[in-house]
Amino acid sequence: MIEFKGSKWYKCDLHLHTTESECFTDKDVTSELWIEKAIEKGLNCVAVTNHNTPLGIEKIQAAGKDK
Repeated sequence: MIEFKGSKWYKCDLHLHTTESECFTDKDVTSELWIEKAIEKGLNCVAVTNHNTPLGIEKIQAAGKDK
């Protein structure tokens, strides 16, 4: 997060897929690794946008709960 007087800035990616999505090709990625990579990229918030399944979202939520 970059802070300026009176303003706060957040780095977000509002279009990410989980490993359950057909669009996500590397099926070896775990939910924990997915979260760690988002943190490594400096993201403050993410939005899961699987186009073809709701599966995987709860795993991502659980992996990121305390992060």
